[in-house]
Amino acid sequence: MVVNEVRVRFSGFGNGEDEWVNVKRAVRERSIPLEPSECHRVKVGDIVLCYRENEDHALYSDARVVEIERKLHDIKGCRCIFVVRFNYDHAEEKVELSRICCRPT
Repeated sequence: MVVNEVRVRFSGFGNGEDEWVNVKRAVRERSIPLEPSECHRVKVGDIVLCYRENEDHALYSDARVVEIERKLHDIKGCRCIFVVRFNYDHAEEKVELSRICCRPT
């Protein structure tokens, strides 16, 4: 028997608020921050989890890497710039590696 959906209860909500979630579409392996020496793992076209902050909220959102400006690393770490397009509203932003999380390989 293959289970395609699971019942999810969010913290702070009762069982009346449970939701059925399709595992293949809505659940994925967790994303983790990258070390400066791992920036080479990020490629154009990758979907990443990217930290985003504005006047309304600060959260991690799915984004696609659309461009990478590779730079020499220095004593402080990775200096590469990643241009990402957020899936939520298609806004593009230049970010440093410290704001990107990827799925483990």
